[in-house]
Amino acid sequence: PLRVNPLPNPVIVSNNTLNTVYVDSNNNLVQALTLDTQLTGNYSFQWSENGNVVGTTSAFTVNTASPTGADRTFVVTAANLTTGCTASSSIVVLQSTGTPSPLGPIIQPFNPGDTLGDLNVLGSNVLWYASSSNKDSTTTNSTPLPLNTLLVNGTTYYASQTIGGLE
Repeated sequence: PLRVNPLPNPVIVSNNTLNTVYVDSNNNLVQALTLDTQLTGNYSFQWSENGNVVGTTSAFTVNTASPTGADRTFVVTAANLTTGCTASSSIVVLQSTGTPSPLGPIIQPFNPGDTLGDLNVLGSNVLWYASSSNKDSTTTNSTPLPLNTLLVNGTTYYASQTIGGLE
């Protein structure tokens, strides 16, 4: 009888959906990036960059900056340890100066009496502003909104986060 074994299918996803490593103006890492194959089971993994092995688990964390600021390509090869079948996938990782925005749904339902503190965001030391330019402004409008600010239907609020002292 003929036996057909499916190839492993490593579909790489990143933890910030932008596939971006963030660095400061001195090229020091501000926020690492985790890449994941989404494969579980009886597999071995080999992550590489420029032909050099950099990891051997289903997930790999890019925790270094590119010395030149250039984009970097990472390749993962997954091997099914039972069948010996292998497959590879690659992802381009970008590098950006600055701090990424916190993550969260763009539109969120809320109840009367809910405040900025009730919104669902993922980030470090999140601050809220009334406009996207407030945090960069030198006017008095650059003051972050308090977390107890009542939410107003139809109003857009802007969030930033501070990582390693950088907003």
